[in-house]
Amino acid sequence: MKELRLLEKIFIVWVMSFPLLVMLAIWLKGWIGDLLFGISVAGLILPIFARIMGLEREV
Repeated sequence: MKELRLLEKIFIVWVMSFPLLVMLAIWLKGWIGDLLFGISVAGLILPIFARIMGLEREV
């Protein structure tokens, strides 16, 4: 298995912690919760767009 780059490690942690981020966003409410929810959703959507646009590197 190849070594994972730092961004790949961050993405894996981001995806694994997505349910916790959503629960925390619901609990916080208000603009802080909205911001946290937006960040967590963007972390899941951006890699999909990168794959569609062909920006993802080949493994």
